[in-house]
Amino acid sequence: MKRKIVVSLFVVFALAAPSLAATPTPGYDPETGRIILPSEVGLEDDYVYQQQNDLAAIQAAEEQYQALQEAKEERERIQQWEKLDMEIKLRRYDQLVMGMKKDFDAAKTAANPFMGEQGYVIYPYGEVVPVITCRPLRMTDVALEPGEEIMGVHAGDSVRWQFSPSQSMKNGLAVAHIVVKPSQPGISTNLLVHTDRRTYNLDFTSSEKAEYLRGVAFSYPANDLTYLFRRDNTKKEKSLEDEIQGPMSNVDIEELYTLYSITNTSKVDWSPEAVFDDGEKTYIRMPSRFSETPAFYIVLDKKETLTNFRVKGRYYIVDRLFDKAYMKIGSKRVVILRKDRLADSNVRESREANRLRTAARGSGK
Repeated sequence: MKRKIVVSLFVVFALAAPSLAATPTPGYDPETGRIILPSEVGLEDDYVYQQQNDLAAIQAAEEQYQALQEAKEERERIQQWEKLDMEIKLRRYDQLVMGMKKDFDAAKTAANPFMGEQGYVIYPYGEVVPVITCRPLRMTDVALEPGEEIMGVHAGDSVRWQFSPSQSMKNGLAVAHIVVKPSQPGISTNLLVHTDRRTYNLDFTSSEKAEYLRGVAFSYPANDLTYLFRRDNTKKEKSLEDEIQGPMSNVDIEELYTLYSITNTSKVDWSPEAVFDDGEKTYIRMPSRFSETPAFYIVLDKKETLTNFRVKGRYYIVDRLFDKAYMKIGSKRVVILRKDRLADSNVRESREANRLRTAARGSGK
């Protein structure tokens, strides 16, 4: 019985095997060399379903990629706006930096120091903060203006630097000195000196080299102008105004040369009110009140030369004529220009032309 069943199953499988083997699969058939379509084997619906799934997966991947691209572009736009905002802030910051650079460039055009008596280096006061080079085991003397009294001295480093007071006499006036001595090379500090006339801000550095400054002093633009700020300055000013008539008593007021232009682009309160000359001296009329005393420079051979002057009343008196001059404090300046240049015309002719113009205006012509 079992034998019959086994034989029957064998016969069934033998008959079914050709049909199973003959069932092709979709795709390329290497035996026949042709491509079998799903419709030929009854798998068309399954193939279409698989294609739909694949297309859906591709579309989902494309949408995800598009979303990632849009997010990336949004981040880039945000970064560009942040960068632009930062650049705008930096531009405002740079404006401040450029203003500081202009002040630095103006400081480079300050009047140069010059050599005085006994090897003392003379710095024009108020132009720049001087850096004074010292040397260990050597003394550097800082001399102030004759008659100036020290009110207070403050040092940044009073341990490694020694600052000693001293005094001398010049032309009957006491001269205050500060003797400076460093304890070792390669150190630096600063010194703040308050006096009854002004404030000094000095920098010191110590070097072991042979070159160092033995003495330092200062040149000053004007005499004491304290009377301008006194309550009774009206009477004081009037008497000083009378004093100026002394050197001008033999000069005809109508013959004074007055064709000077004053340019005050810095909007300072110490700009002159008038400038004129008598052919030998130049008179500069200052405001009745101003906060600072400017230095006076004459342009000679295209170079600024610090020039001394006398103060009488509200006038600065310069014992010479000039074509161009500056009144300057730091980077702020006022420009004074003479219309008829001395190099191009005779001073007497300029005065005569000015007198004729004044007469013409007086006659109404």
